[in-house]
Amino acid sequence: MHPKTRARVLSALIWGVCLAPLLWLVVRFREDGLGANPIEEFTHWGGSSTLILLLLTLAVTPLRRWAGWNLVRYRRRLGLAAFFYGLTHFMTYLALDQFFAFEYVLEDIAERPYITAGFAAFVLLIPLAVTSTRGWIRRLGRRWQRLHRIVYLAAGLGVLHYFWKVKADTLWPIVAAVVLAVLLASRLKPKAARRGKSLIILVASAWGLTPSPMVAQSDPGAEADQQAILQVVDDLFDAMRARDGETLERIFHPDTRLITAGTNADGVPEVTEIPISRFISSVLASSSYLDERIYNPVVQVNNNLGTVWVEYDFFADGEFSHCGADAFMMGRSADGWQIVQIAHTMVREGCPERGG
Repeated sequence: MHPKTRARVLSALIWGVCLAPLLWLVVRFREDGLGANPIEEFTHWGGSSTLILLLLTLAVTPLRRWAGWNLVRYRRRLGLAAFFYGLTHFMTYLALDQFFAFEYVLEDIAERPYITAGFAAFVLLIPLAVTSTRGWIRRLGRRWQRLHRIVYLAAGLGVLHYFWKVKADTLWPIVAAVVLAVLLASRLKPKAARRGKSLIILVASAWGLTPSPMVAQSDPGAEADQQAILQVVDDLFDAMRARDGETLERIFHPDTRLITAGTNADGVPEVTEIPISRFISSVLASSSYLDERIYNPVVQVNNNLGTVWVEYDFFADGEFSHCGADAFMMGRSADGWQIVQIAHTMVREGCPERGG
């Protein structure tokens, strides 16, 4: 499938996921399926929809890590859909249940634990929705990533709100709690995640399903270092797709150089160099979805020095732009592996067909 076509199909599927709760409500309404207390049913619908979409939003990174599904581009859409249903849930309670009787609402928040938890979760989602735009990402810089980590707390409070609300039939709240725990564990234990990913790659390679990276094992820990180095490379391209400035700052050494081995306007070979800070700024300022896909990585490791050679195809907004090769020089410090230099080529004609 052509990359642009695939991007459109995936975008349509994500829109379908976001709109599915609304369509379900319309069908239930047309069939008089909201029961004897439609306001209560409507309130429950809003809360359930919020929690499901919030969990789907948190699943984006684990799905990329474990299944190779890169949905980072659509995480904002899922998150805003979760906020929309959360706002609907709260406004139903405020307007149709309490008729804007704010004194009773405040009393409920103070005295009924499940409402306290649900209201706190909703309040935490407000700054996340407000600051989800590219403008806010640029204004907040590294602080944006730290701010948006409160989504974990919001999700936890949402599950607690659900559990306390249902009282007796706790099956689905427990399912939601287990799903949330798995999603959080996959984020809080990156070393375990890398080991799991290594096992998946090893098994798939044994069956001929995916090419296994080549590694020159110069020391006993080379295999583990190989996976750690490749994770840094994966993090780079994921951060480019998500315009994640914090990750970009973390994986690059401050003195990293970006070198392009190309040709000038007259076709004469030349080598140009820019500081990595300019590269990071250009990524964060880009209005396009930057998608670099790498192939056939070759890794060499010796103690605290590593190199990676990969072939790549580069796409902007789903459109093929160019191909080439990247050569990464990696160094290990007290903070782990970092990129200390990148050299790359750019070829716009004669690129191999790799199936997108």
